[in-house]
Amino acid sequence: MLAVGLVAAGIGGGAVAGDAGAGAAPSAHASTVTLSYGSDPLQTVTVYPASTPGSPLIVFVHGGGFQSTASLANQIGPLASTLSHAGFAVFNVNYRTDAPKVPAFPNEVDDIETGTRLAIADASKYDGNPTNVTLVGGSAGGSLVALAGEALGPTVVKNVVGLSGVYDFPMELSYWTQVGTKDAYTHLVHETVALGCPHRTAASCSSAVAKQWSADQQVTVHNCPSQWLLVNGANETNGTPVAQPDAMTKSLNTAGCHVTETIVSGTDATKASWDLWDDVSAAVEAMAQGGGSG
Repeated sequence: MLAVGLVAAGIGGGAVAGDAGAGAAPSAHASTVTLSYGSDPLQTVTVYPASTPGSPLIVFVHGGGFQSTASLANQIGPLASTLSHAGFAVFNVNYRTDAPKVPAFPNEVDDIETGTRLAIADASKYDGNPTNVTLVGGSAGGSLVALAGEALGPTVVKNVVGLSGVYDFPMELSYWTQVGTKDAYTHLVHETVALGCPHRTAASCSSAVAKQWSADQQVTVHNCPSQWLLVNGANETNGTPVAQPDAMTKSLNTAGCHVTETIVSGTDATKASWDLWDDVSAAVEAMAQGGGSG
């Protein structure tokens, strides 16, 4: 079941950043709370509590070329804080790895799964509903929430939102190899390292591995969460080509999953990842509240 939307540029609102509060008792909007789900310093979840029991639970996952730092996770903190004030319990999941030569897979997908399960286990402490879970990721985070959503399945995750995600790595590697610019080389380095390719080139990547970590290759009617929203700029500057959400939408549709593909046009057409948030935030909130995505 497919719905395709073309959205013109919207006007964004202000955002208030949450305060640091590791170990603090949960209280409505007073502070954030930091939880750990592993021994690595990056295996953390920053919680932005809701104020009403049973509020929809949203998991945020940042991007960054399949590398991770605390600062990358903090960059989307203001959006999480805004959603918290709007009636959502938000869990901002950070993940390994910050090492530029260490493959991202399977560690990063495993971390998103584990962080999400921690969010669900602790949901009621922060007024979240553990049975109403939406995963939202931008850029590399979009790829990770798609894979984690499929791994966790519809009994755990209700909705998945990908902002400029990569869902088909064979297509992605071929695309940037053909572009051939300096920026394209940077994309290839990040993605071939993430996939564990030995020589940082598309030619050195195992086709089987590239497909294994492509969400569009893994989806079935049995493992896909109920609702998907895939968002992309129509002409992203050095970002994700529209062919990526097109491919994922086709696979979801073929599997019988419900997906809305939104391609942002107008003055925001060149934006990518979390910069597209203002264009689709209302749709994401409606989806998380149970009102669908479009």
